[in-house]
Amino acid sequence: MSEEAQAALEANKALVRQFYAAIARGDYATVTQLCHPDFVFYYQVDTPIMGAQGFINSEKKNFD
Repeated sequence: MSEEAQAALEANKALVRQFYAAIARGDYATVTQLCHPDFVFYYQVDTPIMGAQGFINSEKKNFD
């Protein structure tokens, strides 16, 4: 793997860790900032959750 590819891989890993850490601490402002405006999350293939706010709402339901 090239040095550039390795650096990109490490940056992506850091971003994913930051995303899940924000979820764990309930920091939904950071979760929103880390999501692309066209973010779509799939719990299952046939049930897309549209946008960061949709994802956040589904996460909150799981912890209420």
